[in-house]
Amino acid sequence: APMGPLVLVLPGLAGGESDSILSEAGSELRRIAASGEVYRIVDSFDPPEPGWLGLEPSIPCPSQGVLTVAALGADPPASSVHFAVALRSVLDETMQDITPVPTTEELAVVLREASRLNDSKLTFVKGHDLEHGLVWEEGSVDVQTRSPEEALGQPIQACLPEGDGELKLRRFIDDSVNLLSELELNRRRIDEGHSPINLLWPWGQGFRIPMPVLPLQRGIPAQVHSRSLRLRGLARLVGYRHGDVGQ
Repeated sequence: APMGPLVLVLPGLAGGESDSILSEAGSELRRIAASGEVYRIVDSFDPPEPGWLGLEPSIPCPSQGVLTVAALGADPPASSVHFAVALRSVLDETMQDITPVPTTEELAVVLREASRLNDSKLTFVKGHDLEHGLVWEEGSVDVQTRSPEEALGQPIQACLPEGDGELKLRRFIDDSVNLLSELELNRRRIDEGHSPINLLWPWGQGFRIPMPVLPLQRGIPAQVHSRSLRLRGLARLVGYRHGDVGQ
């Protein structure tokens, strides 16, 4: 079948200040570059995903929560606040990584139980592996949350959401610990010296903001392939298709 242009984005390839951004690349990449054009993407974006899709630097990047919920295919009401939700472990009142990683069967049980935390305003959005979403209808973004990286190894009580609506989010976190800690699989994991799968951690809140529809602007459709849930969400918001994460 006919194909349009193929664009490869290789984060970190340029490295330092070398004259040739392909000086350290393998022979296969040099062969591909010889049949096309090579550009260095200017680091005008933080995070970088908008630059990979060719968006203008003046366009704000949606929050982590908005990108996650979009990536998972949800289209909540416009008045809702979107969060990313990290599945983690809490032991001795401290956030920890889950070790060893959950099995497919364990994840299925945990995520089925997580849906019991839904209420009239909060809806858990099931995602992939340890990355999920949360929608808070008629919620507030005037609340401070911490990423799981910031909270890792810290006492949970010192890292809880603060600000407008903090009580609702704190209750969601507490209820997740209470509900999931009682699962038989978590009792078994603790008996085996493993960390439990017992914490749902919302962070990265934001409203979904209007984004340019790139297929209409550029006159051609596009499909994006990556391992990034963030990039999948951004591609969906600008009207591009994205293959399954991990392909």
